[in-house]
Order: sequence, then structure tokens, then C-alpha cells
Amino acid sequence: MLRNFVVANDFLPESKVPDTHGMNEEEKNRVWTSIYQAVDKGISTLRHNADSIIASINNLVGYMEKKGSSPTTISGHKFKLIKLYRWLKLAVSDEDLKEAVRKVDSVNVTDHRHLTREQVRDILKLHSLGRPKPKLH
Repeated sequence: MLRNFVVANDFLPESKVPDTHGMNEEEKNRVWTSIYQAVDKGISTLRHNADSIIASINNLVGYMEKKGSSPTTISGHKFKLIKLYRWLKLAVSDEDLKEAVRKVDSVNVTDHRHLTREQVRDILKLHSLGRPKPKLH
């Protein structure tokens, strides 16, 4: 979430915030140190401007949508960011947050895999033919 936050709000360019999964510990520490410094600088800026806080949430959502993140991931990051803002006691009201937070429709990735009525009927027919019904005593 922090990585997306600093890139989405231009606190660091994306080239300075690479994916750390394949890095050794020293490289990871270097990248995460720069991320934490950018977050600290960004939060200091946001402390003085409630409009920037709302814009930062929208920036995060827009950036993640452009990246192709799933609606569930976007929603999770957004709410983590809001929790961070509340924990930091930034000057933003609940009403402002409600306006800034857009609902994202959930999308089931397996929607295209659902069987049609005809396919279910054919499968049931296929598997029910030739099998004797169990006798009840």
C-alpha cells in the first residue's frame, strides 16, 4: 500500500520504487528506506491541507485502476490508507472521506466459467443414464 501511495501521489517516481521480491536484503532495505522517507515527507505535506488528503485517496485509486489492480485490492489499499490517516489524526472529517471514497463493484473472475442450464442438464443426463437407482428398503 505504501509503495502505491508514494507513486500515485508523486512523492517518488515509479522508477525509484521497484518491486523488491527478487532483491537481496540490502537492496530491499535501501528501497524501503526511500519509501518510508517519501511517506514521511508526503504525510507532512498532507497535515496542512485536508483537500490534499482527499485527492491523495483518489490518486491512489486512479493509479491502481490504471495498473489493472483488482477492485478488491484497490478497496483494501484505500481503506488501509484511510486507517493510516485516522491513526495519524490528520484533519479530515468522516463526511469528506465518504465523498472521496468511491465504491468499486466486485467482479468475479470466474464469471465466464459458469455452466449454462443446457450444459448442466446434459451433464446430469449423461451421468444418470445406465446407472440403476438405489433401492430403498
